[in-house]
Amino acid sequence: MTEITLESYDGVLVRVNKEIVLQSELISDILKEKGNDIENPILLENVKYSTLNKVIDYCKHCHQELIYNNNRNNIKYDSWAKDYFKNVNKELLFDLVHAAHTMKINNLLILICKYIAIEIIGQIDNNITIHFRFNDTDDSKNSTPPTRRFTER
Repeated sequence: MTEITLESYDGVLVRVNKEIVLQSELISDILKEKGNDIENPILLENVKYSTLNKVIDYCKHCHQELIYNNNRNNIKYDSWAKDYFKNVNKELLFDLVHAAHTMKINNLLILICKYIAIEIIGQIDNNITIHFRFNDTDDSKNSTPPTRRFTER
């Protein structure tokens, strides 16, 4: 088992199995550029340590799924995913979106989108705004927009 070191933007070093994090196109590309030099840490400038740990948890799970099921494109919102998002607050959720985008882990982005979709189904837009703490900074709006309900198709 070959390990590489990742460095979060807050300076924490994390050793992880290379095969697990190759799900990240960014890390894969960096290793190709370095000629698979794994001695120096790979700096992830925009990823906090707490977020990086959550991303690694996802990569470990998917690596196991790939070994046992050999299905890279079957992204399910199952009991594992429910547990994965169980204690994710809104700040961490947005940090995960940013990390998945930065690290180019498309399947994690898809899973996060599925989670958000499940969260908003059946909600009215005002509740979604409150739930995700979106702020309307445009004070020029004097009228209240109509309320819409998001439903499954």
